[in-house]
Amino acid sequence: MVRVRLREDGPRQYRNRSGVSVDEDAPEVDVDPDQAAYLVEETGYFEFVETDPRLEGSTVTSETADDGGAGDDQQYQFDPDTWFDDHDGYTAREERVLSGDVDDHLETIAEIERSDNVLEAIDARRAALEE
Repeated sequence: MVRVRLREDGPRQYRNRSGVSVDEDAPEVDVDPDQAAYLVEETGYFEFVETDPRLEGSTVTSETADDGGAGDDQQYQFDPDTWFDDHDGYTAREERVLSGDVDDHLETIAEIERSDNVLEAIDARRAALEE
């Protein structure tokens, strides 16, 4: 089971046919990993309480980047039609934005993105580029 939390900037309560029922007084719920991914990615009303379990063990460290382990990441080709499919959760999209790989596409990403975390990363990246 994966614990997710109703975002503070989301609705005051959320209920669905799968039995998820949360409100501002009890904003956290344990759900299966697929349901958690749906709640976070598709509704945009939730966030993971812990790190997204799909990302565990997939973080690229500086060691793997130095030995070519992240070679594909450095040659990422942005396509707005596959932006969400190309990344395993909002954390991966946030990291992509902060990496500078998509600097030429920040405006397009801001138009299609639904994660506040990624939108904040876009703002941070824009600020860094202005310096």
